[in-house]
Amino acid sequence: MNTKTCTKCKKSFPLDNFYQGKRTGYTYSNCKMCSRIRTKRYKRENKEKVALSGYKYINTEKGFLKETVDAIFQRAKENKSNQTRKKWIPECTKQDINEELELYIQEHGRICEYCKEPWTYIRKMGTRGGGPKKRGPQIFTNFSIDRLDSTKTYEVRKPAHNISNLVFCCIGCNNRKNQVTLSDIDNIKRVWKERHEVD
Repeated sequence: MNTKTCTKCKKSFPLDNFYQGKRTGYTYSNCKMCSRIRTKRYKRENKEKVALSGYKYINTEKGFLKETVDAIFQRAKENKSNQTRKKWIPECTKQDINEELELYIQEHGRICEYCKEPWTYIRKMGTRGGGPKKRGPQIFTNFSIDRLDSTKTYEVRKPAHNISNLVFCCIGCNNRKNQVTLSDIDNIKRVWKERHEVD
């Protein structure tokens, strides 16, 4: 087994104890433990710089979409220990969602599938990893992912039926729809139609 000596702690470890550069493929000179210690120290000593970097990233399309997709899986993980909340465990992977989103954008652009208005990617400074409570009032034009049928979990198109339960929309439309089911919508439309026929 190939080993490498960490330039920081001077200990030798197997290569899988070192991080690899995504672009170069070469392993870093410090072992994972020393790298984590250095990263923590840097974040502690450069809070403003780290906050600015995080702010810039989560206000990019890539950063915002990643955070939104990650949140779906994080909520499912947290709800495993919470028996009072419905466990919407996705029946797909993050890559599945990203691929379907990419196809949607190619076909329709960056617009809410419900209201047909452009969605946005806006976060406040210092809210990366802080959760919804630190973000303040919601920005209703921001990108969101809804479940078309609220009685089913997150699932993408499958070869068998080619129907997806994902809706790429804005937060405003997602909030207004909330837990409304497809049968609720049918009932609302029926009542509206009956009343207008009487008139």
